[in-house]
Amino acid sequence: MVPNSSTSSFGVSNIVSPHISLKKDHKRVLECLQKALRIADSILDVNVSLELFIEILNQSLYYFIHGNEMINSKYLNGLIELISNNFKTVGVPDHNGEGAEAGDKKKKLDAVLEVTWKHFQRTLNYIMEQQTNDSRFAVIAI
Repeated sequence: MVPNSSTSSFGVSNIVSPHISLKKDHKRVLECLQKALRIADSILDVNVSLELFIEILNQSLYYFIHGNEMINSKYLNGLIELISNNFKTVGVPDHNGEGAEAGDKKKKLDAVLEVTWKHFQRTLNYIMEQQTNDSRFAVIAI
């Protein structure tokens, strides 16, 4: 049996139609990202929730870079603010070093939370690097 475009080599139909590209369906991408945010927000473990928010930010950056008109600077700024506020609630200073008492800054972070914090910092550093190379990133507030 020779597979065609709608059938895999195992004879199972593809889940996504070959005529629909998720990259091109801008509204659907936004809907999926918003659903992911709702799911991440409902998770009780703050470390897991924060890590998922950061992953959603990274995916949003991917679609922003590739021209998805629904993922704009306002959306990205909102995600960054959401993540920063969640870090503040667990006693981690925001990415500018503000928002926690001086004693809290010196407090040792939980190992898992520290990894999550560093992941967020790497994402913010990436955005700052892109701001020097890509004018679209200039409107993202860090």
